[in-house]
Amino acid sequence: MSFVSRKKNKLAEKYLSRIENACAHYRGKGWGGSTVNYEVQQIRDICPTKEPNIAIDIGANKGTYTLELLKTYPELTVFLFEPSSTNIDILRKKLEASNVRIEPFALSSSTGSAVLFSDKPGS
Repeated sequence: MSFVSRKKNKLAEKYLSRIENACAHYRGKGWGGSTVNYEVQQIRDICPTKEPNIAIDIGANKGTYTLELLKTYPELTVFLFEPSSTNIDILRKKLEASNVRIEPFALSSSTGSAVLFSDKPGS
């Protein structure tokens, strides 16, 4: 890869990241690991005087959001839903607390089975 194309790729990554974060902001939630702190701050803003009791992490991936929640609210009970067996193993190693429950399936508006597609294990 030439210097010019590497420079273009870095520039594209920079702007794509900004667009991704802006879209997440306008949707009112995060997208990927780059907005986790913002998402937890939104909870603090919504509940400034009362700590939440339960949280649900749908599509928990590798647990970044849940870990940040538990830093802020250590007594929180968290239900994680993650269909990837690779990520379930990671979650079980990272989150051994009794107030965390890992559910090894995805959530959907319909009942059934589906194939989980990814470009690499755990993505």
